[in-house]
Amino acid sequence: MKTTLLTVFAATLIMSVATASDVAVTVYNQNFAAVKESRTLQVKAGIDTVALADMASTLEPTTVHLRMVQGDGSLEVLEQSYRYDLISSQKILDRMLNSEIVVALKGGEIVKGKYLGSSGESLVLQLPDGGIKMFNSAEMTSVTAPSLPQGLVTSPTLVWLLSSDITGERQAEVSYLASDIGWHAEYIGVLDDRDEKMLFNGWASINNASGKTYKDATIKLVAGDVNWTRPKLQPVLSGFDKEYGTQSMRVVGMKSQIVTRPVFEYHLYELTRPSTLANNETKQLALFDPSSVSVVKSYRYDIQPQNPHVNIEISFKNSKDNGLGTAIPAGMVRLSKLDVDGSLEFLGENRISHTAVDEEVRLKVGSAFDIVGETTVLESKREKKGGLDEKIMAKLRNHKSQSAVVLATFFRGVPAEVSDVEGVTEYRKVDANTIEFTVPVAAGGETVFQFRVAYGR
Repeated sequence: MKTTLLTVFAATLIMSVATASDVAVTVYNQNFAAVKESRTLQVKAGIDTVALADMASTLEPTTVHLRMVQGDGSLEVLEQSYRYDLISSQKILDRMLNSEIVVALKGGEIVKGKYLGSSGESLVLQLPDGGIKMFNSAEMTSVTAPSLPQGLVTSPTLVWLLSSDITGERQAEVSYLASDIGWHAEYIGVLDDRDEKMLFNGWASINNASGKTYKDATIKLVAGDVNWTRPKLQPVLSGFDKEYGTQSMRVVGMKSQIVTRPVFEYHLYELTRPSTLANNETKQLALFDPSSVSVVKSYRYDIQPQNPHVNIEISFKNSKDNGLGTAIPAGMVRLSKLDVDGSLEFLGENRISHTAVDEEVRLKVGSAFDIVGETTVLESKREKKGGLDEKIMAKLRNHKSQSAVVLATFFRGVPAEVSDVEGVTEYRKVDANTIEFTVPVAAGGETVFQFRVAYGR
C-alpha cells in the first residue's frame, strides 16, 4: 500500500491539552536525560482528561512525576497512560478491519465496502452484495476511512485522568527520564615543536535521538558513573589556525559558556544560556577555554617475547599550576602537531577516564618508529612447588639522533621477585606483579640488560 492516499474524517476524543513553556534537560554519560517541563493544564471540575502531547518517544512512563506549582484547590491523578502508537496509513487500515471504507479509482469510480485486509500492493474489500473485490495500489487514488481509530496519536502523548475541585488553569511541572539522549567529551591536544607544551581544548557533544525537540532549554551535563539500567554513544568538531610556534599556539573555537560545579558525587556542567536541542541532532559546546599545559613525553616497553614495539606516552597533571585544575570528563583525546610547512598532522588518539583535579592524565599515542625492543627468555625452569624461574634478556635499540630513556615493564599477572639484574642500575617494584626498569639508550646505540625472575610460587 505504498502509493495509496488515505484520508480520515476525524472524530477524535476531545480532551484538554497542556501547553509547554520552560524546559530543562539534564543529560548523562549513560545515554539518558532527566527532563523537566513547565506545563499549563486546562482542567474542569470533577473528572477530566488532560493530554500532554509532544513527549519524547523514548520516555520511561514509570519515571513520570507531576507536581502542581501554582493554582488553588486540589488535583489528583487517577490514571496515567502513555500513548505512543503514532498515526500511519497502514496502522489506520489495520484498525479498520471489518469496517466500511471508500476506495477511489483512477477512472473516477468510487467503491464502498468492508475492509478485509491487504497484502503487499493489493487491498481486499467485501462489496455490499457480498462479493469480494481486490484492488492493486496502482489503480487506486485514495482510500477513505470515516473516522480516526481510537488509540492512534500524532505524537507521543501522556494522558491523565484527573480529579479536580475547580475549573481553570493550573501550572504544573512534569519530570521524566528519556533514553537515547546522551553526551560525551572530545579533546584536542596540539603539541609544540619540543613536545614540552600542549594546547588542550575540550568539547561536549550532545546527541539527541529521543524523538523530541527541546526548545530554548536549560541544558546541564552530568559527568560520572550513574547507575541506569538501560543502554550507551560519538563525533567531533574543532578547527585550528596556522599561527603556531614554540612560545604561542592558538585553537580556533568557541569560548566556553559552561560553568561547572560538583553535585552529589558527580560533576555538573551547565550552559549559561538557553539552547535548543533538536531531535536527531548532535550539538557541540566548548567545555573549557583552551589551556596551555606542560607535558612529559616518555617511551614505554613491555618486556614480552616477540614484542618489538616501544610505545610513546604523553602525560600531564590536571592542576591549576599546569593551566587546568578542573574536573575532566571521560572522553577521547586526539593529539596533533604542526609540521614545518604549517600543516597540522594527526599523531594518535587515546580514551581517558574521568579525571579529578590534581590527578595525572596518561595518553598512549602510538609506537615509536626509531626505537625497537627485543625480549629473549634465556632460561626457564619450573620448580617442584609449582613456581617458575626464568632468566630474561631485553634489548633496546635507538636509531634516533638523540638519546632516549625507556621505561621497560615486566608483568606476568602473578607475584614476581627479581634478582641478578645486569646492564641497568635503576629499577623498582611497582607492585607485587610488576617490575619497572629505567633504561637509558644512547643515540644510535643499543642497551642490553638481563635479570632473573621467580614468580608463581
